Amino acid sequence: MRTHSAFTLVELLVSLAVLGLALSVVGVVFSITTKTVTQAAALSESQALLRQFELQLEEDLKYCDPARSVLIIHGRTQAAGRTRDDLGIKRFWRVLTGDPGKVKGSFNAEFDAKIDAEYSNPRADVLSFFTMRPASSQAPPLKPSDGASNILVRGAKLAPLHVVYGHAAIGVFERLADGTYAWTDDLTHIETDDNEKHSPLPLTGWHLSRRATLIQNLVKFSTYGLTDFVYDKADWQRLLTCAADDTHAGDVAEIAYAELMNQLQRYADLTPYERSPNAKSIMKDITVPRIVNQLLYPNNSEAQKRHHVATVAAEPPIELRSNLGVQLLGGCAWFEVEFLMPEDPRNAQSYWDPREISDPTNANRRTDMPRWTKVKDGETYVFVPDTPASREVISGLADPNRVPNGRLLDFGRTDFPITPAGNTVANRQVRTWPYAIRVTVKVFDRNGRLSDPIERSIVHRFD
Repeated sequence: MRTHSAFTLVELLVSLAVLGLALSVVGVVFSITTKTVTQAAALSESQALLRQFELQLEEDLKYCDPARSVLIIHGRTQAAGRTRDDLGIKRFWRVLTGDPGKVKGSFNAEFDAKIDAEYSNPRADVLSFFTMRPASSQAPPLKPSDGASNILVRGAKLAPLHVVYGHAAIGVFERLADGTYAWTDDLTHIETDDNEKHSPLPLTGWHLSRRATLIQNLVKFSTYGLTDFVYDKADWQRLLTCAADDTHAGDVAEIAYAELMNQLQRYADLTPYERSPNAKSIMKDITVPRIVNQLLYPNNSEAQKRHHVATVAAEPPIELRSNLGVQLLGGCAWFEVEFLMPEDPRNAQSYWDPREISDPTNANRRTDMPRWTKVKDGETYVFVPDTPASREVISGLADPNRVPNGRLLDFGRTDFPITPAGNTVANRQVRTWPYAIRVTVKVFDRNGRLSDPIERSIVHRFD
């Protein structure tokens, strides 16, 4: 009689254990693979946006002529968390920018409300200048028109272009029956009244914008006061939302550009202009601060108070997603602008250290690294057009014997060793613009898939 063999209970248990182990291994491999693919997709998306940002900034700066522009840098930091979960538990995202050996042992960078001097909260600076880069409107004509807006959208190019790089407020769009858009929610800003508090937006929700304004139909300056030459209320409504009206595209405005450049030369001896919101201005004339505020933000508005330079939607309509006027770099957790001070002799191209005795005649050899100047939180630096007339204003700061006085004393000297005979105006390298600027960004992907940001630095030298 033939008998049929069967699995014993032990064999079944062993088989189940082996199967469970195999499934666990497959699950781990699948999880790792999925995470790797997700990380790769996040890196690819963020790097593509970063490359787009780099190209935009490099092209803007390439066509920036210091003799026909004004450079404005506003410094700002804002406490924030990386994710929405961090907001609930009051966790901070901070960057060690100083000496780690000087950090207080009791300091917890993630949870201490008061920040250590060696750390920095996220930077959200503002950078503004005029560029001669020819450009056409990037804002879609949201209202039917046969006017200038449609011509510009079809490709007509204009210059100069006023560009402002800075963080945007976040809103929600609704498409109306006439084809235009309206905001349906209150705007959310990255900035709070108290920098010790968290930003209401996680860093992955921060959005760096490039507000690019085409200057059209330059008007005669005689029709305006010095501080009334720039954008009016209607302009700001279009520029902050990139929306058109019947005669202008959403990124086109009329300002007295040429006369502005001429008038700003009067203030050459007062720049770089540094101002703290908690202290009286060091300037006797309030004109420049008013011009700065009008160029960067609408006066007496929430935009000026919160320092946002545009308004964007977290999920913009499809036809606005390619609009580089405002939709530039999502997830930007760090935007910092530094510059090389023209007064610092170590940053002069012809500087040589008088202690260097191997070849003291070589005036084109540097012996140290450049000294980058950071703009402190809440302070603003303004550099007026770097023209012969501006330089002459500074060069005129001398006594009857042409010995330098005032701000002229701060400019780098090329005569070494220093002697009374060499202390002349002719030995000063005078310029009203920095030698170079350095822009640094740190970017997370907008979906929060990256645990650490991608960092890029762009250095541009103004020849």
